Amino acid sequence: MAKNSEIASEMNRAAILELLRTQGPLSKADMKRILNISFPAVTYNVKKLMEDNLIYECGEADNAIGRKATLLAFNSRKAYLVGVDLGRQNIRTMCSDIAGNILQYHTVKISTGDVFEQVIERIYEIIKATRITVEDVACVGIGIPGIYDMSTDSHKLAPFVEGWGDESLMLRLKQEFPMEIYIENSVNLGAVGERWQGIAKGYDEIAYVDFGVGFGSALIKGGELVRGNNGAFGEVGFMVLQKDRLLREYSDEGALEKLIPSSKIASVIDQYFENDSRISIKKVFEFIKERNIEMELEDIPSYFAMALVNIAVMTNPEVLVISGRLGCAIYRDYREYIDRVMRGNVPFPPKILVTELAERANVIGAIAVSMIHSSSKYTNFREFK
Repeated sequence: MAKNSEIASEMNRAAILELLRTQGPLSKADMKRILNISFPAVTYNVKKLMEDNLIYECGEADNAIGRKATLLAFNSRKAYLVGVDLGRQNIRTMCSDIAGNILQYHTVKISTGDVFEQVIERIYEIIKATRITVEDVACVGIGIPGIYDMSTDSHKLAPFVEGWGDESLMLRLKQEFPMEIYIENSVNLGAVGERWQGIAKGYDEIAYVDFGVGFGSALIKGGELVRGNNGAFGEVGFMVLQKDRLLREYSDEGALEKLIPSSKIASVIDQYFENDSRISIKKVFEFIKERNIEMELEDIPSYFAMALVNIAVMTNPEVLVISGRLGCAIYRDYREYIDRVMRGNVPFPPKILVTELAERANVIGAIAVSMIHSSSKYTNFREFK
């Protein structure tokens, strides 16, 4: 009986925390009314939560009759979260409180040397900039290219990433930090970030396409991230659009990524256009032709449109979010053509949206998954799964 009572108390405390996070500050009378639990149960669990420093008194209610009720609020500074996006060229880090309020954001170019050591240095740097300690951090969420296999602590399908070797990122981090650490595919995190704080907020059926150096996608179905068997859902870089592009032997660089020379185009932009995120892709194509740089360009908008058609037909989303420097640039310059192709080939064309978070989407998604994986200690972040 006592065990059942404690289970009920834990459930009530979780409900109170979630209520204060989403609707607070509130009085105990408000909690009783909204949660439909007894006043003694509210009082008992509020006392426990205050002892754990998870909630605090923040003022008085503006009630016109009787004694002013005390307002209670969720203590978002009880703990902190760190998000990391380990990309091909940059390491992006972000720190938030446990409620997801962003406190610091840094971007640093990856230098030569130990990449994992640089990740560790950036985590320490963002913690110091936030004026907290390592012990204050509940969870670190990290986005990486390719697939992270938790069972073997290894990563796969990241052909454009150099210098990682076979070393374990998780092992290195666990040797350095005491908090919970979660590693996820960076494109998946981009989709989560867009749904939480970006252009896809409010949608439950989201196809997310990230076309930068590589070509990846993610799917949120019914509000939850779809990973597929082996975690390989969304590896659209392996999509085959032409019969003569079928590979005779398997390669980590898929047929679509070989068809669209994204890494070569990205190198041209980096070298000649100062890494301009708003560059006209038509201007880049013209420059490549003028310089006689060997590259197949003519059909790239068509291949991109075909890939979007296949993704939309297979996933049937409400919205299709385009991200990545090349993806955004191609859609900006060829929007009318791509929209026409979608309408002509997809039975239920989704609304196409272009990211507003840009490169921040992945690291914001890393903060969101950190919320999920620290939620058992603090409150319930189901909506970001």
